[in-house]
Amino acid sequence: MLASLKTGDRVVTSGGVFGTIAGFRDNVVQLQIAPTVKIDVARSAITGIQPEPGAASKSSEEDGKGKK
Repeated sequence: MLASLKTGDRVVTSGGVFGTIAGFRDNVVQLQIAPTVKIDVARSAITGIQPEPGAASKSSEEDGKGKK
């Protein structure tokens, strides 16, 4: 999962910080956590990739179609 990270991915760190990947440098990932705030975190601190907004609701809507 860590090898497939790319700029623009929305991620969460082991410390619970949510952000969008703004860049990479060696084993450091730069996360944008607010419009003008960027922080550097260790790549190994990234624990998950968040789904695209609307992706979860879209799949749940499709699952519910035709079922009552």
